[in-house]
Amino acid sequence: MSSNNNTETAQQRRERLLAAQAERQRLRDEEIARQEAEFAAEMERLEEEAAREEEEKRIEEEKRVAEEKRVAEEQRLAEEKWIAEEKLAEERRLAEVMQLEEERIAELRRFEEEIVREEKRVAEEKKQEKIRIAEAQRREEE
Repeated sequence: MSSNNNTETAQQRRERLLAAQAERQRLRDEEIARQEAEFAAEMERLEEEAAREEEEKRIEEEKRVAEEKRVAEEQRLAEEKWIAEEKLAEERRLAEVMQLEEERIAELRRFEEEIVREEKRVAEEKKQEKIRIAEAQRREEE
């Protein structure tokens, strides 16, 4: 019986060893599974973070491009306004010059008319003087 007892003990020991080995393997498998799950979760978190950063970069780029477009449009509008103001100022200067020219032409016409009137008056005076001289000569001859 004692050998049977020893045998049972060796058998029990083997079973305990196998059970302990199986438990260690189970614990190792659980640890590996836990680490794999942590790794997968970390990878997912990193991918989400990278995707979020990419989205933020895309949004920032869109904002930058929109701002550049806005600034360019403001510059274009300011340039168009400046050109329009310059054109308007040039048109006003031209209108002033034309007005001055018209006034000068009108003044020259008045001056010409005055000269013509004066020439007519002088011619009339000469004619009247000739008539007076001719009448005076005729009276003297009579």
